[in-house]
Amino acid sequence: MKCILLAAGYATRLYPLTENFPKLLLKVGEKTILDWLMDDVKELVDELITLYDIMRRTDGIYGGRFSGAGFKGCCMALIDPDKSERILHTVEREYLKVYPALEGKYMAALCHSADGVKL
Repeated sequence: MKCILLAAGYATRLYPLTENFPKLLLKVGEKTILDWLMDDVKELVDELITLYDIMRRTDGIYGGRFSGAGFKGCCMALIDPDKSERILHTVEREYLKVYPALEGKYMAALCHSADGVKL
């Protein structure tokens, strides 16, 4: 797997620690921030990457992301609710074409987003 980790900015919120030192090389615990990020990337197994690629190609999915890599991960997507059943069918069909042995070993769930924080 190849990965490009984009990192930019001046990290001014961490001054003076980052005034003359890159944020990604700061230690958190016994590892650098970069090491923690790379550990997360290693957890993104091929199955999740395939799922994400299928999501990107599926009509009605506006965008998606990985989450929870420490728990072997999941993919989340923002979808058109009027196309939810077709999206679930398409993603499942395409995924099982690549990984037929995983039939019945995964879960898909539809959730409704909240209206945000209200005071």
